[in-house]
Amino acid sequence: MGEDPPSHRADPEKLREYELYDRCVDVVSAFHWFFTGTKEMPSVVAHFERYPTVEVTVDGEVRAVTPDFTVLFKDGTGLVAEIANIALAEKSVEGLCKQLHHYSQLQALPGPEGKPVPVSAVDVMFLSPIKTGADAARRVFSERLDNAEHWYKPTERPVLIQFAQQSSEYVFQPWPDPKLNGNLRPHGSSTLTAMEFNQLTIRPEFFADNKVQFAFCNDPIPALYLATRLVVSVFPTLQREWGKVLETTTVDLVAALRRQYGHGKTADVVRAMELLKVAGLVSSKDGNSWRVLRGSVSLSREDIHISIATRVAKPLRRSQSLSRNRCSDRRLYSTTPNS
Repeated sequence: MGEDPPSHRADPEKLREYELYDRCVDVVSAFHWFFTGTKEMPSVVAHFERYPTVEVTVDGEVRAVTPDFTVLFKDGTGLVAEIANIALAEKSVEGLCKQLHHYSQLQALPGPEGKPVPVSAVDVMFLSPIKTGADAARRVFSERLDNAEHWYKPTERPVLIQFAQQSSEYVFQPWPDPKLNGNLRPHGSSTLTAMEFNQLTIRPEFFADNKVQFAFCNDPIPALYLATRLVVSVFPTLQREWGKVLETTTVDLVAALRRQYGHGKTADVVRAMELLKVAGLVSSKDGNSWRVLRGSVSLSREDIHISIATRVAKPLRRSQSLSRNRCSDRRLYSTTPNS
């Protein structure tokens, strides 16, 4: 029998995190294009914020919330959106409802200059993969919002948008039950600006440039996703002389990310570089200074994220082999590499 394909040898958990985050970036990029790149929407949109941090007062305490994106409209209203990957655990839905409730209380949203701009009202939208759309509608609307004994009671119903990722397009549909779902307020009289669509179909080529330019979404970046971006797009910009070892620091990498993409956080960079260290692609003495051998990364046969995840899985497989040889009870051993 032949060898398993590279993706089967890679760390499946890290590949799953990569895929979920990449889909989130796609969805944000699609709406970024919809609100700023279509023919009609820019006439009613004052600002689209891809990395919002907004303050809200809850029980007298000021808290910072981080939706997946916000839209400030020229009529003084706004839209706040969250991509919801609801898990089976009830605390997952409770957490989502807390987020949506906080968003419904926002009185200001990021404006073109980065400063908060007061809004008279906000629509709250949450997006769910179509596979779990019915589950999201039941658990948020029926079991909580419309349950007299549950605390979740926003002044206006949130809007559930379910989406499907096809090979050549993304399809977005409002949840079809008008008794459960909320409504998006209109911002003009045209088909799009009235926000009354039954379905949006957005092809990846529409938002491809947007995704390249911004690269990330407002969630913590999985180590594999950022490691891939660093290897492919950031390290080459820092390489002064091709073929030699690149020496850099966490501070320099964060600065490079912010220059290229307008977004970069120290904690994300450290996690990504530690993953590359496990993969044998960088070294470090103190966790802040790094040596990167650019030529050690092979791009010839595999997607780079699969190549990195495969390298990370090699210590895992060696550890598993040692565990099997030393003890029949593998549960005594930890075989998960640090990342």
